[in-house]
Amino acid sequence: MEGEPTYRRWRAPRGDAAALVDPRPTAMSSLLAENMQRGRQYDVEVLDRPLVELTGQARRDLIEAARTYTLAYRDVAAPCPTERSASDAPPPIILSGHQPELFHPGVWFKNFVLGSLAASCGAAAVNLVIDNDVPGSAAIRVPAGSRAAPRIEKVAYDRPLADVPYERRGILDAACFSTFAQRVEQTLAPLAETPLVGTPLVGTLWPDAVEAARRSPILGDALAQARHMLEGRWGLSTWELPLSAVCRQSSWRVFAAHLLSRLPRLHADYNGALLDYRRAVHLRSRTHPVPELAVEEQWREAPLWIWSVGEPRRRRLFAREIGGELELSDRAEFRRRIGKSAAALVEGLTALANEGVAIRPRALITTMFARLVLGDLFLHGIGGSKYDELTDEIIRRFFGIEPPGYGTVTATRLLFPESIEQAAEDELRRIDRQLRDLQFNPDRHLGDAPRQDAQVGALVTEKRRWITANPPPRKRGRRHEAIARINQQLQPRVEEQRRELLARRLSAADQLRTARLLGSREFSFCLFSETRLRNWLLELSAATS
Repeated sequence: MEGEPTYRRWRAPRGDAAALVDPRPTAMSSLLAENMQRGRQYDVEVLDRPLVELTGQARRDLIEAARTYTLAYRDVAAPCPTERSASDAPPPIILSGHQPELFHPGVWFKNFVLGSLAASCGAAAVNLVIDNDVPGSAAIRVPAGSRAAPRIEKVAYDRPLADVPYERRGILDAACFSTFAQRVEQTLAPLAETPLVGTPLVGTLWPDAVEAARRSPILGDALAQARHMLEGRWGLSTWELPLSAVCRQSSWRVFAAHLLSRLPRLHADYNGALLDYRRAVHLRSRTHPVPELAVEEQWREAPLWIWSVGEPRRRRLFAREIGGELELSDRAEFRRRIGKSAAALVEGLTALANEGVAIRPRALITTMFARLVLGDLFLHGIGGSKYDELTDEIIRRFFGIEPPGYGTVTATRLLFPESIEQAAEDELRRIDRQLRDLQFNPDRHLGDAPRQDAQVGALVTEKRRWITANPPPRKRGRRHEAIARINQQLQPRVEEQRRELLARRLSAADQLRTARLLGSREFSFCLFSETRLRNWLLELSAATS
């Protein structure tokens, strides 16, 4: 724990079918073993309870809840740890998680690595559906038009709804939701004729999404369950559980109560680590990677969200000590006092949960809880890994322990792999260099003109004489002016080459626009064909274990 922390510069792989797995595949199982050993040695308490005791109960509850949730809509081939005999040692738990979105294949790759790694290590694999977040959009970007003139259209699967987290976000427009696959296929159809694109997965995925929507009115459940069912048909054996279900368990209330009981300390450690992180990575933004926790009069902001059944909009949670109690508020209409003792805090949070008031972790606390309490190894994408470099430092300061390591997993699969942006950028740079050379060195592009035209030859000879001259400093301005004059006089002789280059530049700029449009790694996995994704995901993830 000594010395300044170091921060890595993660970069997504650019090439089609490329992957990033860190630590390297052969070291991932070793990291799991190191984390398990470290976890057994943690000598720290959470709300007057040893952390190792809290983790034992939390993990038993997690597996049982994941089993119950998952088996409600699909079978899982992998044995569940709850089926083990009492004499068996508890298995390790490997976790990953993401919002219930139609994300790109690089994000989806995590789920396959999760299943493959867990199978090779004899671990339970649980994917957390992060439904405490707010949907950014209820639509995906779909390429449309032609290969010569592509464009991007947004195809919606529901109406937008601001500030309501996934766990409370129902489907608002059933007709929009049920017809999503057809509208995506129609939009993509002119481009899907390309053999490498093929028939999009959305046609296979969406009947399961519509069926899941009949079981649950929650949008995130429908999206996540449909994707998980597709994974099952492809042979992936993992358990899933929404974070909202985790937060209904006692282990989360104990952890949240611990944070609130030591909020002044947490507030200082959180903001201190954040400011040091920004300085270390040269960030000037006051909102990245997360905003600082605020102080408003006597109120301290907690790194937690609050909403309720009656008011499902997500709000910030504040707390203050008053009259020997802890008062919680959203600094608007909600306000509640609870006791400050360990038992009273947990009892108060339990009473709020029973009344339909949700206390949920914000980004850094979500993975802090998952990594310290719920599992032995967490698999992040690049964004989560960047965030958790900051989380690590908060853990060191607040808990006084070295945090468990985590894995970083992502990949790139291009919907149009031939649309390589780098080649178009290189061509544009070459043309710009040639145009600049025509302006400042036209004499290099005259061919036989200096021999065939005495006037041109004289200008070239004069320029060379000025270039080789070595006038004193006070006369160098005269040399510059002479060379500029000669270059200008020679411009008509290279005008035809300039027109050709400008035409090529216009074409190259169009190619670059197309490459950037079609060469994005962010297109949803449901736009790809099974041929493009299935074997690639399965074989690449198997190589990590």
